[in-house]
Amino acid sequence: MKTGRPKIDWKNLPYEDYPLENLLGKRGNIEKWIRGREEKKKEIDVEISKLEKQIQKLTRKKETEHQKKIDNWNREIKLIDIVVEQKSKMELDSSNNKITLVREPDKKQIRGCVTLYGKKHWCHIGKTHRYGKVHTDTLIGKMSEQQLCDEFRNKLGNKFKKSGKGNLFTERELNKRRGQVFQHPVTKQIKKVTTKRLKELDEIKRKKEGQKNKGVPEHLRRKK
Repeated sequence: MKTGRPKIDWKNLPYEDYPLENLLGKRGNIEKWIRGREEKKKEIDVEISKLEKQIQKLTRKKETEHQKKIDNWNREIKLIDIVVEQKSKMELDSSNNKITLVREPDKKQIRGCVTLYGKKHWCHIGKTHRYGKVHTDTLIGKMSEQQLCDEFRNKLGNKFKKSGKGNLFTERELNKRRGQVFQHPVTKQIKKVTTKRLKELDEIKRKKEGQKNKGVPEHLRRKK
């Protein structure tokens, strides 16, 4: 049988029954626990701040690096679709309904026209008294519509090859269609190439060429 003072149940003991010294000790312990939890909260806030910065960094990367690539590729897809559509007019359209044939009896010649990339392209098929390049045994003036369209395709294709513009776009038009951007020299803002900007670049180039050619005889100037 145990003897002596009974064990105190401090956990369930009302504060009114606490000795003063124990109450002060209890209060000090609770204050220490609060300070410890406040420190834990601050540590969590630091981790949250790091995570928020990481989220912002990843969001910027998503919107700039990856989205920029996606936008560029989407523009390339649109450009490819345009080229596929236009090439189909020339290569896959067996009905020839995209080609306009114009007979000019007064000049004894036949010309053809097709709209590619929103722009009309004319091509001289030939004089009516000459033989064709595709149908070499038939006079152009005696050819059927199908034969004339074959001659037109051949002539127009050769025209593009000789001009070095097989894609039918000038560099200026390509820049505009691809949505290229440039950094403004003063504001440093990134802007899309516009018709106005292209004209500005052409004017700058023209002035530079003029300065280079200043004082140089006409016959010695570099031809474009």
